[in-house]
Amino acid sequence: MRGSIALLRIGTAVTVASSHFAPASAQMQASYRLDIPAQDMESALKGLASATHAQIVFRSDAMRGKRSNALRGSYTPDAAIAALIRGSGLSVSRSPRGVFIVVAATAMAQDVEPDPEEAVPPEQDIIVTGTHIAGAAVASPVVRVTQRQMREAGQRDLGDVIRDLSSNYNGGQNPGARFQAGTTPNTNVSGSSALNLRGLGPDATLTLLNGRRLPYDGSAQAVDVSAIPLDAVAEIQVMPDGASALYGSDAVGGVANIILRRDFDGVATALRFGTATGGGGLLQEYDAVGGGRWSNGGALVALQYDRQNAVRSDQRDYTRYVVQPNTLLDAHKHFSGLATAHQAITGHLSFNVDALYSWRYSNGAEYSTADYAATTRFSNENYAISPTVTLRLPGDWTASLSGSYGANDTHRFDDFVDKVSGENLGGDSIYENYAYGGELDLEGRLFAISGGDVRLAFGGGYRFNHLRVHSAATSGTWGGRGNFYGFGELSVPLVSSANAVPLIHQLSLSAALRHEEYDRFGGVTTPKLGLVYAPTADFDLKFSWGRSFKAPTLRNEYQLFAVVLQPAFYFGGTYPADATVLFTSGGNRNLKPERARTWSTTLDLHPRPLPGLKLSLTYFDIDYTDRVVQPVSNAVLSVLDNPAVQEFIDYNPTPAEQAAVIARDANGLGNYLGVPYDPAKVVAIVRNQLVNAARQRIRGVDLVGSYRIPVSTGDVTLSGQASWLRSNQRNTAGAPLIALAGTNFNPPRFRARGGVVGHFGAFTSALFVNYTGPITDLNVAPPLQRGDMTTLDLSLMWKAPTSRGPLKGFEIGLYVTNLTDARPPYLAPFDDTTINYDSTNYSPLGRFVSVSLRKAW
Repeated sequence: MRGSIALLRIGTAVTVASSHFAPASAQMQASYRLDIPAQDMESALKGLASATHAQIVFRSDAMRGKRSNALRGSYTPDAAIAALIRGSGLSVSRSPRGVFIVVAATAMAQDVEPDPEEAVPPEQDIIVTGTHIAGAAVASPVVRVTQRQMREAGQRDLGDVIRDLSSNYNGGQNPGARFQAGTTPNTNVSGSSALNLRGLGPDATLTLLNGRRLPYDGSAQAVDVSAIPLDAVAEIQVMPDGASALYGSDAVGGVANIILRRDFDGVATALRFGTATGGGGLLQEYDAVGGGRWSNGGALVALQYDRQNAVRSDQRDYTRYVVQPNTLLDAHKHFSGLATAHQAITGHLSFNVDALYSWRYSNGAEYSTADYAATTRFSNENYAISPTVTLRLPGDWTASLSGSYGANDTHRFDDFVDKVSGENLGGDSIYENYAYGGELDLEGRLFAISGGDVRLAFGGGYRFNHLRVHSAATSGTWGGRGNFYGFGELSVPLVSSANAVPLIHQLSLSAALRHEEYDRFGGVTTPKLGLVYAPTADFDLKFSWGRSFKAPTLRNEYQLFAVVLQPAFYFGGTYPADATVLFTSGGNRNLKPERARTWSTTLDLHPRPLPGLKLSLTYFDIDYTDRVVQPVSNAVLSVLDNPAVQEFIDYNPTPAEQAAVIARDANGLGNYLGVPYDPAKVVAIVRNQLVNAARQRIRGVDLVGSYRIPVSTGDVTLSGQASWLRSNQRNTAGAPLIALAGTNFNPPRFRARGGVVGHFGAFTSALFVNYTGPITDLNVAPPLQRGDMTTLDLSLMWKAPTSRGPLKGFEIGLYVTNLTDARPPYLAPFDDTTINYDSTNYSPLGRFVSVSLRKAW
């Protein structure tokens, strides 16, 4: 009994499992042909987990400086791990679920008090993004960033984490994305941070919390990842590949799954202060996390509060030309709290719940002209709760029943003050989102074949989303949409190390199918197929093909219809000087889902002669059709004589046709001419409501790698990631092809991040290089290619090497982002009210220095 309690208290800092978890009974019986060289212990345990499908957990720091024994021959997993660690000063045991737990033998004997900062329960279920099946091989690329890696990089919240991913585009709902950043999805309307994989839009990346959906944020179908306290996060898993067959709508660009720490023994507090050396951006942050674990359950609570001052345009020499006042980065205050708990009710029945609350106030952007001064402020409140009941059934089957409810209220205040009259012409906008749903999942073993267990996951559920957009003075517009869905996923391990033959070390097939039935536009069925082939234990080839979709946003459907009267010469053509055009805009209740065909192929290298080396090279291709756009994207173009948009123009409309269009605008005709509306002078109606018209093609290459090198006092890890991207869009069938990637307010064609992290006893140091490639400036004629941007990030940490006394659990850190104070490349501004850089790709923060103190109690 004492030994089992000690194991629970020791916990693990790193969880290692192959992507193939066989049932414990099968592991006990199977023998595997192994060829694992002597190497550093962590790499050896990872290799053993991959080769035997065993689930192995350990503390990474307990493995430092230890060498493994070589394994050659046939072993059961029990015999293999015992032989691997023999003589190393380590000990191994197994949890009731068959998980191997490797700890220092002295730690077990002395019942050492664990560091609560590192504690993770050894029997925590492993969540793998990209599959619903325990132990299934995932054919899509998955990038994992652990909390430890986030801290070592100096990242203070998940917003920082996602903005450092090379496959992510920082446009959309992200701090700093300003109002002139191209299109509405590229404007920050809530002060939040949302993923935008491949630059397909924040509404085309699905974000999950422990595999469950969160409420949308603001007006777009985006999720604020910065609302989740970093202390509550174990890791974030990002799969930049279409996955609607697995997860439903929104997973066109990919899926991000935020995995929470399930337990925490003790209390830890932290504070952080920082500032930009060029002025502005003064930061204060306070964090606390606490929890406990008991024999059949555990709980964790994490709290975070931070506030940061604005960065103004007069604090940067390259933007001092802008009419003041003007802000480059908004000021904000933010509080978030998360609670998670789990409890085993019986030996087969368990319950867990995750709950999140977040509040943010952003002082918003200030900008000014000679005639007016404008200020935008945001207030954002977020709630979410997700309970799950899990029942372990006979025959290695598991059933899970889960529910979720979430709500988000975003209040936007716009002050628009006329400098002559002093009148405030602004107003407020309120975005109220809520969502709820329930799901029943079953997963288990169908039968065994020579390569392992053929497993099946299936289930279904219901989800409802609602959005209301209004102001304090108006009722606005609102609408909701519900859908029932069902899904199935099959995993077939044809060949594994148990029955490997020359040139076929592993061969696994997977298939998934999902059908969703919506109450507005009918059903959508999406398949996904996967293949994993390993000629040897040194590398894998993966292929994934599937179809994905994104339901139109509720904002796209329910946006108010508007019609304005404008001069015809705005739209080209040859007409009298007093000719006019009725120009319409707004939502469309008849929108269809956006659809995509996605495929990727990945080469994963993990050569045994170079233990600690991992390289992953992925080629991806996305054909995205029926995209929702305004067909006439820019009214200053020559529209009336443009063949590409003729289907959206009604020439010489009758007075009755004009009256019918004007009657649809609840606020009446918007007349900006200064003269009365005359139906006889209207030469055309330009219908610019949202439609399913665009087609986008995205192709590129991702490279992700790391190499861990043991040294006498610890280890050094080299890591890097890079993305090459090509994307084009055609707004209508007859429109010209437009290049997106590599142009202003779109993702760059090349983006990379690489670094080195060293652990030397109590010290940890890290240096990262960030590169954002050049973009073509379309604000000038002819277009010009502007420069790139390279920044350096430095991180230094010291953790007190003691388990007793006042310094126990104490850590201090120094972080410098943009060490050389690099500035954004120049972009031609439209006038003296707009900034001269691409705010979606480059940051004006400059060199930022911060210091953190952390103490585990």
